Amino acid sequence: MSFVVTWGPNIFGFADFIRGLMFLKEYYPTHQIYTFFESPFDQLFESIVKITPSIQKLFVREKSSLPADPSGMQIVCNIYPSNSASMDFTKYFTLKQNVLTRIEELTPKYPFISVHFRSGDKHLRKNGKCAFHDNLVELEKIEKVIDELELGNVVFHTDNFELKEKIKYKTLKITPVHVADCSELSENLINTVAEFFVISKAEKVFVLINSESSNLPGRFSTFAARIGGKELVEILIS
Repeated sequence: MSFVVTWGPNIFGFADFIRGLMFLKEYYPTHQIYTFFESPFDQLFESIVKITPSIQKLFVREKSSLPADPSGMQIVCNIYPSNSASMDFTKYFTLKQNVLTRIEELTPKYPFISVHFRSGDKHLRKNGKCAFHDNLVELEKIEKVIDELELGNVVFHTDNFELKEKIKYKTLKITPVHVADCSELSENLINTVAEFFVISKAEKVFVLINSESSNLPGRFSTFAARIGGKELVEILIS
């Protein structure tokens, strides 16, 4: 049996797309896996195969580590896999040249450590700036935690516009977007996907988790670390 992993608007985020691939690789290692990108994401990646009736599609939304029924004619999404090793994605998809160029432009030309703080999808859906105190974390607290880690060359990643502007650490000068909401190609969409791969190139990846928030640690950086084969460290902000 073959599976096709489809990624398009209003389905799920990029980390969920990666998570779905990891799930299939882990539970169905002998099955053929293909990828198909709907517009506008087909302008970021090279599609491997067109969807045909002969290719099964699998879709599981619930938070489960158990394999789903492979006979379902649906789409892969939102799977929580076990801690499988990093995988080579080049046989599932390749990035288009303009995205590869953007990754190179955004990646520091020196060894660096990525630190990621996720405010949450709701902030990305707001117009204009969003206040970082909505997530009950003060700027000074975040900077203090990073200072105490003594990491060296830090690149700070966040989906929070105000925090990105005010924090003293280096950030990528881009405006992140909620990828699943994108219905057309834009510089912000290209930059957001490129930032994922920049994180994968860090020497080590740290994820800051707010103890006063119900937000999960950012899967964006979690899976970026895994595809890069980099160590991931979760740090609680209390």
